[in-house]
Amino acid sequence: MQNVLGDFLINLLSAMTALGGVFFAGRQIWLQHFASAGSAECGVSLQYMMKILPLNEVMRKILEGSTECTQRGWEFFHLNMAEWALAWFTLFLFLIIISQ
Repeated sequence: MQNVLGDFLINLLSAMTALGGVFFAGRQIWLQHFASAGSAECGVSLQYMMKILPLNEVMRKILEGSTECTQRGWEFFHLNMAEWALAWFTLFLFLIIISQ
């Protein structure tokens, strides 16, 4: 019984991590491809915002994004880092699901 519970907990935490990675990588890809030029700036660092703003304000500012946040940067086989992260997190999530 104890081993089953431990396996379930590890799979649950792994799935939550993979889902978080899929969400944030997907959001970055969306910003890179579809964000308008008139959106808000990326602004100051996350650490600074966490010190001076309430958590809901920090999350709102992170999810707004901007044109500076839309730079593609490093690419490998015509996919940038966010696209590779989405592919790997999706693969990890698939492997977690089929391992049940």
